[in-house]
Amino acid sequence: MSFISRIVGSKSAGPSTQAERDEKLLADAREQIAAYLAEDAALAAGTLAMKLRATGAGLRLEPQQYAAAIKALVADGRHADGARLLADWIALQPNESDSLRLRLAQLCVDHLGRPGRALDLIVNIDPEKLSDPECLLAQELVTRAEGMQDDGAVELDDAEW
Repeated sequence: MSFISRIVGSKSAGPSTQAERDEKLLADAREQIAAYLAEDAALAAGTLAMKLRATGAGLRLEPQQYAAAIKALVADGRHADGARLLADWIALQPNESDSLRLRLAQLCVDHLGRPGRALDLIVNIDPEKLSDPECLLAQELVTRAEGMQDDGAVELDDAEW
């Protein structure tokens, strides 16, 4: 089979619309991510999730898959990528994400130099849904973020992490 025929294919050989191709790609990616995680290759899972997070309707993972991929990315020093996946996870369950918002705020302060973004995240946290140690962490992050701003930390107001 020639390269062109493999790329173009026949009309009945597979998904015919871009949306169908994207959905197939995302389904295959979810299977591959599950396989990577089963093989303790969380960094590979995180890397694949980052590559396909904006494909079609967006890659959606199970909570334990998000957690493992984010942990691996952050451990590898890829804080911005971990933050992007964490933000995606929060967007999927905005009413149940107070602890996740706190972790994202912590990434913003500790690794990304984004004190304003951290404060924006913390403002949207319901303290009633946090444990006592998480409340203490939130207070500490507010103090540190405000200190960063007082010290002149400037950040662009963009959608990037």
